[in-house]
Amino acid sequence: MLDTGVVLRNLNECIKELAAVNKSFAADPQTGRPRTQDPGLIPSPLMKDYKVLLEALKSYGQALPPLYQSKVVKPLCERLEKIGPELFLNPMIQYPGGCPPAQKVWLAAEAVFQHSLPNILHKVGINAFQEVVTDLYDSFLSNARKHALKPPDNVILPPLARSATQDIGGPMTMPVDEMLKIGVESAVVYFPPEYMGGGLLAWSCWSHEVGGHDILHAYHGVLEELSNAIAKKIKERIKEHDQLIENWAKLRIDETASDILGILNMGPMAAFGFIGFFRALSLAKSQQDNLNRFTFIGSSAGSDPHPTPLFRAHLAVSTLRQLNFRGANEWAQIIDDMINTVCPESCSSLILITDELVPITVSRSHTCELTDIIAETVVKQKLNSLGGNAFGDIQKWNDQDENIVGLLRPVLYAPWQPLPVELEKGYYAAHVVAAATLEMLLGEYSPLKMQRVFNGMMTLLNRMHLANDSWGQQPYKPIVT
Repeated sequence: MLDTGVVLRNLNECIKELAAVNKSFAADPQTGRPRTQDPGLIPSPLMKDYKVLLEALKSYGQALPPLYQSKVVKPLCERLEKIGPELFLNPMIQYPGGCPPAQKVWLAAEAVFQHSLPNILHKVGINAFQEVVTDLYDSFLSNARKHALKPPDNVILPPLARSATQDIGGPMTMPVDEMLKIGVESAVVYFPPEYMGGGLLAWSCWSHEVGGHDILHAYHGVLEELSNAIAKKIKERIKEHDQLIENWAKLRIDETASDILGILNMGPMAAFGFIGFFRALSLAKSQQDNLNRFTFIGSSAGSDPHPTPLFRAHLAVSTLRQLNFRGANEWAQIIDDMINTVCPESCSSLILITDELVPITVSRSHTCELTDIIAETVVKQKLNSLGGNAFGDIQKWNDQDENIVGLLRPVLYAPWQPLPVELEKGYYAAHVVAAATLEMLLGEYSPLKMQRVFNGMMTLLNRMHLANDSWGQQPYKPIVT
């Protein structure tokens, strides 16, 4: 039996640790620039010298596996050649905040440079991130192949990981369907460089970015099918549903589905990672540890596709109750108990604010109905875009995953030692991150233990990366051909 009190107490400590890391990369209010320098930033001379940048990309790009050279580096250089030296110096290209195509060019270019850096500490960090990203993507493709699912419509190359050169607020991804617009055949996933040295809970968010967004955008029609199925079920099962609420839920399917797929990929620790991440952001920014339940809808501020943090906590509970691994209901109940401290049964769990500043309150029971429908649909709905499979048919956290996590927990304290025989059958980076998170939620918490567990996770991920054919000396061989 899980000790709810211990888990929630340790979760609070993990949130404080992540909040401290978040504060270190928050932008300076006076300059608007990050307080810390990203070691992966392209040197200023290269950004101003078209010819030197182009030659450097071709040279540094050779450090990437052959398939990344042909699918990322080559088309990126071709795109820069099309831009030409005159347009390259245009302010819209040099400062691409208002020019999305230019932003994608710099995202990819900096990713190429970062994988070639001699900075050892940065290399350890980028390798660990890349291992998690590659494994999350490849694990889905591996399971998809077992179900005779066709390869992704967009590409089968795992995303390229890179650190961020600005205050992005946390892990983010530029999906492959967006990167294809500049000819690059890989998503680019980016993160604050401070997460290379801490912020354990944020590492679970990769299951949302890669196992969620990047998979959803790799198959044509998935999001549309899910959105339509959810709208249909809302009409059928919630008799007095509000059209505004239905539309709100439909427009946020990319984010809600990514949360659910993250849990299918990494189990209950993904849920605690998401929830802890948003509570830590709140703590870092406002000194208040809470889960926001307010959101704007309409034309003025309604473009944010993200559901509220409290809604996402309810969604995690609904998702875990769709799964049948041992302990699933216990973990769901712990999150529900945490929600009770923020939002008692009598409170509204979701408050939508219109352009006219009119609040539309959604009761907790109504919110739970919505999250139950969304979770059930994403996990169980058979989709034509997935060859008649449901996401839960292809990949779903199970008892075997729980066993692997249990075996990995002691390994975190001696990650350089030979692995237990039971792990010789294999494990994924998602298991390593889940094991580190679980280790910090159970037992006694201390800053020293956190550092040891985090360092053990990083060491083990680097060990996996060095043995990964995708990034070793051999040419990268995709799982799906």
